[in-house]
Amino acid sequence: LAQGLKIHYGCKVSSVAHGKHGVKLVTAAGMEFEGGLALLAIPPSALLPQGGPVFDPSLPVWKEE
Repeated sequence: LAQGLKIHYGCKVSSVAHGKHGVKLVTAAGMEFEGGLALLAIPPSALLPQGGPVFDPSLPVWKEE
């Protein structure tokens, strides 16, 4: 399934900008990734207001629950 995809492990994502034209991720280390889509594995504790990535635009409430 992941054949031909770039997969990055252990990258703490600080911001996610998403819209009609794709997604842009910025990591805590300052690396930037852009693409048509992204799959993030985020532990629940990292989704606390002070711990997780900032989404722009914000996620709908039903996705934050």
